[in-house]
Amino acid sequence: MTHYPVCNSPIECSILQVEDLVLEVATGRCWRGGFPISLTKREVQALSYMMRNRDKQLTRTDIVNGAWGSEYLGLTNKVDVYINYLRNKIDTPQFRPLIHTVRYVGYLFGVECESKTHALPRSNT
Repeated sequence: MTHYPVCNSPIECSILQVEDLVLEVATGRCWRGGFPISLTKREVQALSYMMRNRDKQLTRTDIVNGAWGSEYLGLTNKVDVYINYLRNKIDTPQFRPLIHTVRYVGYLFGVECESKTHALPRSNT
């Protein structure tokens, strides 16, 4: 497997890697376990945002804003559709799942941690 350079700031990285999933952001090329995965532009945008925010609970609104911009606000149901597309391509049976549903919140991208897949209380600060 090819090893990619570690980037100190995931916001500026052109190549993102989580576990055995690699995404070249500029080209949209993607691999899981060395196997190529074909993604649409919207899938690349959503996946890139989630990879940059790995191990964080993300609401559907967070994903809409971060991946597609505020002009898509109110279309948070589209997030569920694109998450389903990504799961079908990335979280196939031979690989450990990376996309997790956080009940009452949205999604978590990364290696599953039981405590992170339950809604955490929001602070009032």
